[in-house]
Amino acid sequence: MPEDKYLLHDYAFKGEAKSIEKEEFSSYIKQKPNKKILFFKFHLWLYNLSSKKRNDGWLKRIGEPPEIYDPALVNASEERLKQYLSSKGYFRSSIDIEEKQNERKRKTNIKYQISTGDQYKIKKINYCGNIDTHCISPTSTAYSCSCGGQCLP
Repeated sequence: MPEDKYLLHDYAFKGEAKSIEKEEFSSYIKQKPNKKILFFKFHLWLYNLSSKKRNDGWLKRIGEPPEIYDPALVNASEERLKQYLSSKGYFRSSIDIEEKQNERKRKTNIKYQISTGDQYKIKKINYCGNIDTHCISPTSTAYSCSCGGQCLP
């Protein structure tokens, strides 16, 4: 791993997500840390065991290259999370990102602090406009609108 780079160690979600499970947020994260098996990054370990001279070694094929922390991907994840929250009706949500870097181990942990705010819901939709009279059956109820057409409830 390059000297000036950090390994992405872990990420977490904190905050209030009332009607959303925090596991749903993981699919919107662009950069994920290396896989763990029983609290050990086995695939990364295999990759590091491989020969540095050869790129086609079987340990490199089985292993997983180190996931280098990239601030641009973290910002892209933040935007994707905001879009997801907006699609769920949380238009005034905010996401604060806290990065903790361990200088000695050269690892970074990321915490997404999510504040959803109030959820906006659509209570009722009335469709106003010119409605073809063939589409309105004699049993349906139509209301007159201020726009000159008819409204259906």
